[in-house]
Amino acid sequence: MISTTHHYQFALACARHPGKVVLLREPGGEFYGAFDCLDILERASGLKAKDGYLRVPSFLLHVVISHLLRAGEQVAICEQVEDSL
Repeated sequence: MISTTHHYQFALACARHPGKVVLLREPGGEFYGAFDCLDILERASGLKAKDGYLRVPSFLLHVVISHLLRAGEQVAICEQVEDSL
């Protein structure tokens, strides 16, 4: 389950990077996730969103970014560099 803190961090990242597909690293680092641009991400990754959230395994991130960039999208990759709020 994704925490409220993760939702908040995602909202902040989207506000800082308007017009970009934002992928936020989940705690633990095995996945990047998104609450927005899900249709674009589903086409680029071949993955399906569940409950309004799409998870991209870290090992597939470079492939998904490549597809997004070739499709003309701008991408913001957000890493957690300090403890959660």
